[in-house]
Amino acid sequence: MSNKNLGNIFTFVIGISMLLLDLIYYEKFNFILVGIGIALIGISIELYVKDKKDTSTDKGISRNMIDFHDERTIFINAKSGETINYVMGFSTIIAFIIAKLLEIPLVGQMIILSLMIIRLIITPIIKNYYENRI
Repeated sequence: MSNKNLGNIFTFVIGISMLLLDLIYYEKFNFILVGIGIALIGISIELYVKDKKDTSTDKGISRNMIDFHDERTIFINAKSGETINYVMGFSTIIAFIIAKLLEIPLVGQMIILSLMIIRLIITPIIKNYYENRI
């Protein structure tokens, strides 16, 4: 059994166990355990299907690895990462405004505000790091 298959099985088992733990100990659906369990099951199924469809070239190189290192794939991943960064930043600002309007305690507002500040500090550092690598 290859490491990929073992990892897929391990991820699937952890996802199922998260769902079972939620049903056994809490007797109701806890969003965090159920959400993590469903996400892990979905990831393991996606990876299994992706590995099952994978073919190799005459030299034995995986087509998925060739696509992974393709310039178009790298560009698409970079653009989607930037878009997700902007969407999450915008969502954090909206969460802070809603927390302020709903008069959430100061601790909750400070957590949201600290996430915004961390994002503002880390974004230029990461951008500088990747610009220097290229």
